[in-house]
Amino acid sequence: MSADTRPGTAAAAAAASAAVVAAEECERYRKELGEARLIGSLLVANRGEIARRVFRSAREMGLSTVAVYSDADSGAPHTPRPTRRYGCPAAPPPTPICGQTC
Repeated sequence: MSADTRPGTAAAAAAASAAVVAAEECERYRKELGEARLIGSLLVANRGEIARRVFRSAREMGLSTVAVYSDADSGAPHTPRPTRRYGCPAAPPPTPICGQTC
């Protein structure tokens, strides 16, 4: 069972604390590396709230982001967040091996 990460819960506070620690580590690495970067662009293969959080964190770290989304997700809240976004047309339904609808 997953933890309740709604705002105000202990799990949400723990997640926020972990995010702060991760951001501090990233900043420390950035200072050590100077202008050299390990990652310049990030492909986010997720959707919804998780994607929004990843986009926000990446932006704070100075990374460009890329999202690939389906026609069904074109108006979803997470699609306008990336630096670059690419829509994928809907795929046709798979053809059954037996040649008839199963």
